Amino acid sequence: MFGSRPAFDWRTSSAHLLLLSDYARGPASADAHSRNPHWAEVLGEPLPSAIQQLLAEGALMPCDLGEHLDRKFTVARLKGLLKAHGTGPAGRKADLIDALMLPAELFGYSTA
Repeated sequence: MFGSRPAFDWRTSSAHLLLLSDYARGPASADAHSRNPHWAEVLGEPLPSAIQQLLAEGALMPCDLGEHLDRKFTVARLKGLLKAHGTGPAGRKADLIDALMLPAELFGYSTA
Protein backbone atom coordinates (compact mmCIF):
# COMPACT_ATOMS: atom_id res chain seq x y z
CA MET A 1 0.00 0.00 0.00
CA PHE A 2 1.32 3.43 -0.93
CA GLY A 3 2.69 5.45 1.98
CA SER A 4 2.60 2.68 4.57
CA ARG A 5 5.66 1.58 6.46
CA PRO A 6 6.66 -2.05 6.57
CA ALA A 7 5.79 -3.69 9.88
CA PHE A 8 8.50 -3.10 12.48
CA ASP A 9 9.79 -6.12 14.36
CA TRP A 10 11.38 -5.12 17.66
CA ARG A 11 13.09 -8.56 17.79
CA THR A 12 15.54 -7.36 15.13
CA SER A 13 16.34 -4.07 16.88
CA SER A 14 19.37 -4.16 19.13
CA ALA A 15 18.11 -1.02 20.93
CA HIS A 16 14.74 -2.65 21.70
CA LEU A 17 16.46 -5.84 22.88
CA LEU A 18 18.72 -3.77 25.14
CA LEU A 19 15.66 -2.06 26.61
CA LEU A 20 14.04 -5.45 27.21
CA SER A 21 17.22 -6.75 28.86
CA ASP A 22 17.15 -3.79 31.26
CA TYR A 23 13.76 -4.95 32.51
CA ALA A 24 14.99 -8.54 32.74
CA ARG A 25 17.84 -7.41 35.02
CA GLY A 26 15.37 -5.88 37.44
CA PRO A 27 13.68 -2.66 38.39
CA ALA A 28 16.82 -0.78 39.41
CA SER A 29 18.36 -1.20 35.99
CA ALA A 30 15.12 -0.43 34.15
CA ASP A 31 14.44 2.67 36.27
CA ALA A 32 17.94 4.04 35.76
CA HIS A 33 17.86 3.56 32.01
CA SER A 34 14.28 4.75 31.54
CA ARG A 35 15.34 8.18 32.85
CA ASN A 36 17.93 8.47 30.07
CA PRO A 37 16.66 11.11 27.61
CA HIS A 38 18.42 9.46 24.65
CA TRP A 39 16.22 6.36 24.50
CA ALA A 40 13.84 7.89 21.94
CA GLU A 41 16.74 8.70 19.62
CA VAL A 42 18.25 5.23 19.93
CA LEU A 43 14.92 3.39 19.65
CA GLY A 44 13.59 5.53 16.83
CA GLU A 45 10.36 6.02 18.80
CA PRO A 46 9.35 7.45 22.17
CA LEU A 47 10.23 5.21 25.13
CA PRO A 48 6.58 4.85 26.26
CA SER A 49 5.62 3.64 22.77
CA ALA A 50 8.38 1.03 22.79
CA ILE A 51 7.31 -0.19 26.24
CA GLN A 52 3.65 -0.35 25.16
CA GLN A 53 4.64 -2.42 22.12
CA LEU A 54 6.62 -4.84 24.31
CA LEU A 55 3.65 -5.10 26.69
CA ALA A 56 1.18 -5.63 23.83
CA GLU A 57 3.26 -8.46 22.38
CA GLY A 58 3.78 -10.15 25.74
CA ALA A 59 7.53 -9.51 25.92
CA LEU A 60 6.93 -7.52 29.12
CA MET A 61 4.23 -8.10 31.69
CA PRO A 62 2.95 -5.50 34.13
CA CYS A 63 3.26 -6.39 37.79
CA ASP A 64 0.58 -5.93 40.39
CA LEU A 65 0.80 -3.30 43.11
CA GLY A 66 2.13 -5.72 45.74
CA GLU A 67 4.96 -6.90 43.51
CA HIS A 68 5.81 -3.32 42.60
CA LEU A 69 5.99 -2.31 46.27
CA ASP A 70 8.08 -5.37 47.11
CA ARG A 71 10.63 -4.70 44.37
CA LYS A 72 10.75 -0.93 44.57
CA PHE A 73 10.73 -0.18 48.30
CA THR A 74 12.86 -1.21 51.23
CA VAL A 75 11.32 -2.19 54.57
CA ALA A 76 12.43 1.16 56.01
CA ARG A 77 10.70 3.06 53.19
CA LEU A 78 7.50 0.99 53.56
CA LYS A 79 7.48 1.71 57.29
CA GLY A 80 7.93 5.41 56.54
CA LEU A 81 4.96 5.37 54.16
CA LEU A 82 2.80 3.63 56.74
CA LYS A 83 3.87 6.04 59.46
CA ALA A 84 3.05 8.99 57.19
CA HIS A 85 -0.46 7.60 56.79
CA GLY A 86 -0.93 7.15 60.53
CA THR A 87 -0.63 3.38 60.51
CA GLY A 88 1.73 1.68 62.92
CA PRO A 89 4.60 0.05 61.02
CA ALA A 90 5.08 -3.49 62.28
CA GLY A 91 5.63 -6.95 60.85
CA ARG A 92 7.37 -8.55 57.92
CA LYS A 93 7.75 -6.84 54.56
CA ALA A 94 4.73 -8.72 53.18
CA ASP A 95 2.63 -7.46 56.12
CA LEU A 96 3.71 -3.88 55.46
CA ILE A 97 2.79 -4.21 51.79
CA ASP A 98 -0.60 -5.68 52.69
CA ALA A 99 -1.24 -2.77 55.05
CA LEU A 100 -0.41 -0.28 52.28
CA MET A 101 -2.61 -2.06 49.74
CA LEU A 102 -5.68 -2.29 51.98
CA PRO A 103 -6.77 1.36 51.43
CA ALA A 104 -6.46 0.92 47.66
CA GLU A 105 -8.76 -2.11 47.77
CA LEU A 106 -11.27 -0.25 49.97
CA PHE A 107 -11.55 2.52 47.38
CA GLY A 108 -12.00 0.09 44.49
CA TYR A 109 -8.53 0.16 42.99
CA SER A 110 -7.29 -3.12 41.59
CA THR A 111 -4.20 -4.45 43.32
CA ALA A 112 -3.88 -7.51 41.08
